[in-house]
Amino acid sequence: MSDTTQLKVFTAAANSILEQAEYYKLHESHALSERWLAAVAETLLQLLHLPESRPRIALAAYRGMELPADLRRSLVIGFPQHLIFYRYAPDDDIVKVIDVVAGHRELDSLLQEMPMDE
Repeated sequence: MSDTTQLKVFTAAANSILEQAEYYKLHESHALSERWLAAVAETLLQLLHLPESRPRIALAAYRGMELPADLRRSLVIGFPQHLIFYRYAPDDDIVKVIDVVAGHRELDSLLQEMPMDE
């Protein structure tokens, strides 16, 4: 990572983050909603500073799906059931956040539906 690494949050990811915050606010508490947003922000900052520190998606694990070689995932700090899917190619020096999902969901179908570019 350089001092110029950029962060691009895709629309799907931004919507997922806000929808989860709204869910927590309506069904749990305002405090949990705020903690969620802070945790996502902290995780994104870590990804921005160390984008290559998280594992790439193991292609063999997804039964022949054609996934970009630079696709990675990270747990949201403090919310281990939530995954951030992102792409990072050192040549571009841009962290592209594809989506944020609950890890209990069927990841095969989610990965097939995720927009890998925007």
